[in-house]
Amino acid sequence: MDIDTIEQPHKNWKLYIIIFMAVVGISLLVGYLYLNYSDYQIRKNTEKIANITPTPIPGSEIPLVRDAIREIPLLEEQSLVEPANAQLLRQQAQNFIMINDLDKAASTYEQESHINPDDPTLYKELGNVYAQLRKTDKAIASYLKSIDINPIDNNSYIDLADLYVIQRPDRDKVISTYEDAIKNNPQNTTFHILFGSFYEQIGEDAKAKNIYQRVLNIDPENSIAKSKLQELSE
Repeated sequence: MDIDTIEQPHKNWKLYIIIFMAVVGISLLVGYLYLNYSDYQIRKNTEKIANITPTPIPGSEIPLVRDAIREIPLLEEQSLVEPANAQLLRQQAQNFIMINDLDKAASTYEQESHINPDDPTLYKELGNVYAQLRKTDKAIASYLKSIDINPIDNNSYIDLADLYVIQRPDRDKVISTYEDAIKNNPQNTTFHILFGSFYEQIGEDAKAKNIYQRVLNIDPENSIAKSKLQELSE
C-alpha cells in the first residue's frame, strides 16, 4: 500500500480537529458579543425608563381631582369583592370623569347599566359622557332611555335638545323634544323658556312670544318671561 494513501486519513483527522476548534471559537466569540450587547441594551433601556417623567393628570393639583386619583384603585379593589354594587360603579365613573378619562367613565356606566337598568340618572350621565366623546348616536339613545324611564322632571330633555342643536342640527327634533318635555311637564317653566329661546334663535318670534305668554299664565311674576316679551314687543 502506498505510504501517501496511509497518511491521508491522518491528515484529514487533523483538519477536522482544526475546523471544529475554529467553529467553537467563533461560536464563543459570537456568544460573548451577544451577551455584552444585550447587557448594553438592558442598561440603556433602564436608564431611559429612569429618566422618564410620568405625565401628570391635568388638574391633579386640584383637591377633588387628587381625591379621585386616590380613590380609583381603592374602588377597583372593592368592586372585585362587590361586582354587583351599583353605587361603587357610579362613584368610579364619576372619578373617571373627574380625571377626564371619559372612555373609562362610559364603560363603567355601561357596566352599571347591567345591574341597575332602571335608573334614569344613570342614562342621563352616560348620555353626557357620550356627548363629550362626540358619540352622538349613543348619547341620543342614552337620553331617550332616561326620558323613557322617567318622563317627568327630567333634564335629559334639555341635554337631548342641545345635542340636536349643536352636534346633529335638526330643527324638527329640537321642537319635538321640547314639545314632549312640556307635554309631560306642563308646569315646568324652564322647559317653556328654553323652547321660547330656541324659537327666537330661528327667527320665529311670534311662536316665542306665545310660549313666553304661557309661562306668565303659569307664573305671572316670572321675570325672564316678562323681559323676553318686552324685548320682542319693541
